[in-house]
Amino acid sequence: MKEEKREELEKEKITEVGKEINNNVNEESKDKTLDIQDRNDDLGGGEEQKKQGTQKTEVSQDNKVSQDKGNSQDKEEILDKEEIQDQEEIQDKEEIQDKEEFQDKEEIQDKEETQDKHENPDEQEPQEADNKQIDQDQQEKNEEKKENQVAEHKDQEKGQQTEQQINQPVNDSQNEDISDTLPTKKKSRIWKKILIGFGCFVVLCIFGVYIGGAVYFQDKFFFNTKVNGMDVSKQTVEMVDNTIADNIHKYTITLLERGKKKEKITADQIGYHYVSGGEVQSFKDQQNPYTWPKALWENYRYKFESSTTYDKKKLSKTLQALDCMNEKNVVAPKDAFLKFGETTYEIEPEVEGNTVDYEKLAALVKDLIEHGEKKVSLEKNDCYVQPAVRQDNEPLNQLINNLNQYCRTSITYVFGEKREVLDGKTIKDWVTYDEAGTVTFDEEQVRNYVNMLADRYDTYDRPREFKTNDGSMVTVKGGSYGWMVDQEQEIVDLTKLIQLGAVQERTPAFAQTAVSFENSDLGQDYIEIDLTRQHLWMYIGGQVAVSSDFVSGSMVKAGCATPGGTYTLYYKKSPDVLRSDKPGDSYATPVTYWMPFNGGIGLHDANWRGSFGGNIYQYNGSHGCINLPTDAARQIYEQIYKGFPIICYYR
Repeated sequence: MKEEKREELEKEKITEVGKEINNNVNEESKDKTLDIQDRNDDLGGGEEQKKQGTQKTEVSQDNKVSQDKGNSQDKEEILDKEEIQDQEEIQDKEEIQDKEEFQDKEEIQDKEETQDKHENPDEQEPQEADNKQIDQDQQEKNEEKKENQVAEHKDQEKGQQTEQQINQPVNDSQNEDISDTLPTKKKSRIWKKILIGFGCFVVLCIFGVYIGGAVYFQDKFFFNTKVNGMDVSKQTVEMVDNTIADNIHKYTITLLERGKKKEKITADQIGYHYVSGGEVQSFKDQQNPYTWPKALWENYRYKFESSTTYDKKKLSKTLQALDCMNEKNVVAPKDAFLKFGETTYEIEPEVEGNTVDYEKLAALVKDLIEHGEKKVSLEKNDCYVQPAVRQDNEPLNQLINNLNQYCRTSITYVFGEKREVLDGKTIKDWVTYDEAGTVTFDEEQVRNYVNMLADRYDTYDRPREFKTNDGSMVTVKGGSYGWMVDQEQEIVDLTKLIQLGAVQERTPAFAQTAVSFENSDLGQDYIEIDLTRQHLWMYIGGQVAVSSDFVSGSMVKAGCATPGGTYTLYYKKSPDVLRSDKPGDSYATPVTYWMPFNGGIGLHDANWRGSFGGNIYQYNGSHGCINLPTDAARQIYEQIYKGFPIICYYR
């Protein structure tokens, strides 16, 4: 009964609302028609306006024809809308029925509560107050729902009325207003539905992807996951274990050796294999599948050390069997050392060799296995036995500098056309060094060297080979002429030069000198006196300037024979008086040209003699001087000078 009464009340309310909507629509249509008529009245007044009116009526008739065609299309659209509205009304009725059922349930609950009140009179008063408050709230909610339903129904009635008005013949302005309002409302509703639908679709897609990812990664590793350096993204634990096992079975170590050589060690050779200890599973357990989106920007790296094992004995045998450990192929390293070059000490660079340090090699390979590395350079990892001393060794370089301080010395002694070179080839034997790098210079060796020079080049008071005017060779002994090295002074000078590392040409310090080292020290200007043939030649620039016979010292008087030898002119004087105070043989003889060269023996003119040369000296010789014709004596006197060499010899 209650349901029937409620339906009747709702129908009455709906009919009243519909009537109000129709009245409102009729009033609006009337107002619009009146406005159109007023506008038409305002436009009348002249003949031209009447003509325009007739033209408008003609146009309006044409428009009516076109509108009639359009109205037929609009009617079809309205029919479609009516069907949609009918469906909406059915849905509204179903919602009302659901609400009524809900209200009936509430009434039943109210009855039960009243019964409880009668059973518990003590608690009746406060419960009644609460129930009243609940009833009021429910009534307010029901009234709000009914008002919403009535408003929705009003909207539907308005839509129907507008459709009916469209079907009725109205004037042009009404048709325009109705045609403008309908499409805008329709479009706005369609776009709202599209946007709401698209948003829902996107949310559903995102949610679906998230749920799908969570399910997918239940038994798989996240993106960007590596285990022991191996990418295991999107793989199961079993797949990772199998991959690790396969990789380990293919594991090969490549050793890069000196001389661009390579050697390989395989997994089988060292008994290398995978042993799973559940580490991979523990890594997977650390990844919560519901947090999988974080893997899009985060990296996951896991390492474990007990994933593999190998046979240490097999590894040792394999390493010892390598070619680099074979003695036939091994070159031992050598230290850098000093060696003497042409004139100075040099450093012979070290020899690296290729001897492998087994302990370092074994440790390196074990480390490779533990970290899963596959290639390694023995050179870069210091696996070779190194030379103890390299060419950049500081003490070694300091030592070579100290040694070469002496050995870089180069002294060239000049003896005429001859040369004596003293350099590192000789000096290297004069210096020694100890383990601390201290260098010692043996000065006694300098003395020995200077003595050698004196022995080789001293000509003073030594026989000399002389080439005579006729080309024959004679040995001339005696005299006070020639070269003599001042050995003590030269030792001092040479020691200083060596300590300074000097490089120069020099003549040694001499205690006695000659005019030249050529032509038996005589040079190109000298006098040759042949005592056997009693003839002399004066050479100037290597050419004979004066040639003359003479008479030398008597061979029959004791102590008067002219001695052989090589001498130099003391001085010359013109005129002079030759004197002797020797008892029994004193004299005072004036001469025009006096030229002494050997004590009291000299060259002079002898105008008291009528002849020269031959064998006169054997029975009527002089006291030892060389008696010359006056003209020859004059010529010699004019060209001779102090220190002029004079050589006298017997054949």
